[in-house]
Amino acid sequence: MTQTPEPIIRLTGDLRKRGADWNTSEFELLFERLGAIVGGKGGIKRHVGYHGATGGTIEVRFFGIEVESIEQIPEGMIALELSEDSISVLEPLGTGTAIAWQGGLTWNWLDNSIPEAPVGEFTAHIPADWTSQPDQSQVRFVLSTNAYFEPGKVTDDDVRLVEYSPDWPARFAEMVSWLRSVISPEIVLRIEHYGSTAIPDIPAKPVIDILLEVPSFDEARQSLIPIFNKPECEYWWYNEHMLFIVRQEFMGARTHHIHVAPGGHVIWQGIAFRDYLRTHPDEAARYAVLKRELAEYHVDDREAYTDSKENFVREVTAKALRAVD
Repeated sequence: MTQTPEPIIRLTGDLRKRGADWNTSEFELLFERLGAIVGGKGGIKRHVGYHGATGGTIEVRFFGIEVESIEQIPEGMIALELSEDSISVLEPLGTGTAIAWQGGLTWNWLDNSIPEAPVGEFTAHIPADWTSQPDQSQVRFVLSTNAYFEPGKVTDDDVRLVEYSPDWPARFAEMVSWLRSVISPEIVLRIEHYGSTAIPDIPAKPVIDILLEVPSFDEARQSLIPIFNKPECEYWWYNEHMLFIVRQEFMGARTHHIHVAPGGHVIWQGIAFRDYLRTHPDEAARYAVLKRELAEYHVDDREAYTDSKENFVREVTAKALRAVD
């Protein structure tokens, strides 16, 4: 009898098939349910997300938490066990679990330098009915989330603006020096300071926003995710690019946002926006007034604060790009 290899990673969470995604309320509820699973156990845990693509389209999404063992799966959720060469999908059955599906996998890359928290990406042959393309069952899974948390502990991510600090360029330069010391020069093609902390006299959240140009997302994930695989850092696939959040300490205040994308990605238009406000003080002043108003209104909703600035950012970016042309 063939014995199933010991799993490298065990995850419990929600699997969405055939291209389905979570809306905001569904994702918030999923966070709550995942937190309840480990609510009384304490210690550092981590959220892990994957999305799987075939034919250039995301067909499968998984978001969950890493667990030491799978004894009971909450109703409506599933569990994944990833070993060196197989993937097992388990589902709840009475007071226990049952294997719903099992198949082979090939790791595209796997970093096991932190044995208790490996990270990697894989390709697997999955059931045909998981995708909207029944004739294509081979799916490439890439990491979309790697973020540590402590059950019951709340991270303070409220929106609090401070006046411009002349120390911010030095904080940017310090992070650039560190990035270049730990990342291969073949991966780091360009680094820019952008966002409000890069514009003199603009109030901002005291978080240094950095843009890092890479040759491709595939190379960047394999190189960067292991480097930032630690409790004071988070990785998210956010707005179609990679985002690393660096905190002062585990679940502490944010200090840096490192946005990662190849050249030509739309996020690089943020440099045009930065440069335009640096040379147009009237627009910069208008932006400062807007930011203060929105920060007061959306103090406990960082996403709403960012979204509410979108029309202004889009308007000024269009002016900046026309000026460059």
